Order: sequence, then structure tokens, then C-alpha cells
Amino acid sequence: MKKSIGVFIAAILVVCLFAGCAETASTENAGAAETPAVPAAAESAGTAAESAGTEPAAAENEYAWDPNIGANPEKNEYYFVFVPKLVHPFYEPLIEGMERAAAEYAEQGITVTWDWDAPAAADAVLQTEKMEAAAAKSPDVLGVAVQDPVVIDPIVDEIEAAGIPVMLFADDTASGAGSGFVGLKDFYGQGYMVGKEIAEAMNGEGEVGLLMGSLAAVSHQGRLEGIKGALAEYPGITIVSEQATDDDLQKAVEVTEQMMNANPGLNAVISADGSGAAGAARAVADSGHGKIWIGGFDVNDENIEGVKDGSIYCIAAQDGIETGYDTLRMMIDIADGKITHADKREVWVNNMKLMQDTLADYGY
Repeated sequence: MKKSIGVFIAAILVVCLFAGCAETASTENAGAAETPAVPAAAESAGTAAESAGTEPAAAENEYAWDPNIGANPEKNEYYFVFVPKLVHPFYEPLIEGMERAAAEYAEQGITVTWDWDAPAAADAVLQTEKMEAAAAKSPDVLGVAVQDPVVIDPIVDEIEAAGIPVMLFADDTASGAGSGFVGLKDFYGQGYMVGKEIAEAMNGEGEVGLLMGSLAAVSHQGRLEGIKGALAEYPGITIVSEQATDDDLQKAVEVTEQMMNANPGLNAVISADGSGAAGAARAVADSGHGKIWIGGFDVNDENIEGVKDGSIYCIAAQDGIETGYDTLRMMIDIADGKITHADKREVWVNNMKLMQDTLADYGY
């Protein structure tokens, strides 16, 4: 299987090279920024609003959590391997949720263990290498948070064809690959929510810089389109810069500094990934630039502290503990053959809007 997966990776990289799918675009100008090319994978990034000014509808009931999932394990021991997109504090609440589920199984005399093997950076090739190594361990189920569906989806298919089920968590495939998914799907709606809050805070006027995250990540590009959809409703708002930051905290700091220097009238920065808001807040704090409204995504300590102290205005996030808890329980049923690729199950978790006046509602 290792040789077969290697051939898949090589073929995909050749296609990407000639198709230009790895190209990274950024813009920096004093007027309205040009819209950079978005990878084909982003076409499936969330559900677009059906009409301007309308927030996307909530997930249908068919995607709600079913308490029967994972309720009746058939074995005494389970072993899983998880390959997230990268090393990132976003996953800390997910791991907490997994640990809670594992503790409940332990009370029933069932042992659930796993390895967590994260790539050092948000790179699809690094992730495929981790997936290949994970498959070699013959886990009951392999859990993957998809970095780039163009690269990862065929590898998921290949691993499942070799007899190892794959469960997707937090970030799904674009092709329907895999046997189950738990996470957020409406990334457009999530982005729209943050864009709307920032636009209202700006009173509908001013200059905005966008930290685009990874151009290959479906979640980041879905959020970006939602942010733009919200901002487009305010003629007085101009997007003056859009730059990729690759979910890298230090890069977000540096890019925000560049944006402020190039645009002295900058009023807001919105990040499409989980590191950008904290990076922007650091840059603004060290700049003496004055008030800049900052919005972003995902729960981590720095984002939460930023919302508390006001340096970050708004964060939207999927419920990480719920995601981790539900993921582990679904993996039990996948391991037992109760859920298969032929009847892939999806659970869409809650989306949280975290602002100073809502933090307590979510226990922060």
C-alpha cells in the first residue's frame, strides 16, 4: 500500500504543478483589492447564502447528533490514529472531548487508545506522509482533518480500499471520501457572521485587511467568501489588502504589520484561520496604530483572552469539545462496522459566536 499511495501523491503533485493549484496569491494596494484566485477545492467550502443579506440556514436535522452512535461497543479495546492538519491549539478542545468520551468507555471496562500525529506545518504533502505512516500501524480507524481535498481525498480512498476505515473530523473531504464526518460544514455562514459583526462595529465605513489563511483549506476559503459576502453589503467599506497567512501565528503578525504600514487608514483586520486574529492583535498592540477591529475564528487561549480584553472583537468557532466527543463515539461504530463508507454519516456541530457579552454563555 505504501508504494501505491506514493504513486498517488506523485501523480497529484504533477497535476497540481501544471494546473497551478499550488499558486499563492496576495494583493496589497491603496484601493479595493483584487480578488485572488481561489482553488477549485474551495467551491465546496460551506453553503453560500441564497440571497444577499441573508445568513445561511442552520444545518438540517438529519445532521444532528444521534445518541445511539457509539452507544454499544462490540469490543473491549480500540486503537485509533489521528492526523490533524498541523500542530495547532485549535485541537486542544477536540482532544479534551475525546478524552471525555474515552473516560466514559473506561467506566464500562472498554479501553480506547490513540496516537495523535500532527504535521509540523499546514502542508498537504506532509499530511499524506503522516497518513501513510498511520495506516502502517493498522488502526481500527484513521481520523483525518483534511488540509487540501485535492491532494487528500484520493489518499483517503486508497487507505480505505486497503481495509482501514477513515473518519474525518473538523474538516471534511470534498468528494465524499471517508466513512464519517463530525464538524462544521457551513463555513460561508461562519465567515458571514464575523464579517457582519466587524462591519457593524465599523458603522459600515472604513478600510479592511483580510488574512486569508491557507488557500488550499476548504474551511478558510469558505469563511473568506462569507466575510466578503457580509462586507459587500456595506458600500462604505473597502477591502484594501488580502494576503495568505497559512495558519501561522508569526506570519499573521508580520502580514498585519505590513498592512498597517501600507494602509495608514486601516480600520479592521479579519482572519479566515485560527491563528490570524491573535497575530493581528499582537501586531496592533505593538504598533501604536490606534483602534483596529479584529475578527477571526477558533477557540484557543490567546483568542479567548483577546476577546476578554477587547483586543479581538469577535471570534466564531465550532464547539471543539463536542467535535472531539462525537468523533470518538462515531469511530467506535465505524470500527465495529455499523457505519461504513457506503452509508457515510455526518454530524454538524454547533457554531459559537464569541464576543465579550457572549463568552459566559459558552463557559469562558
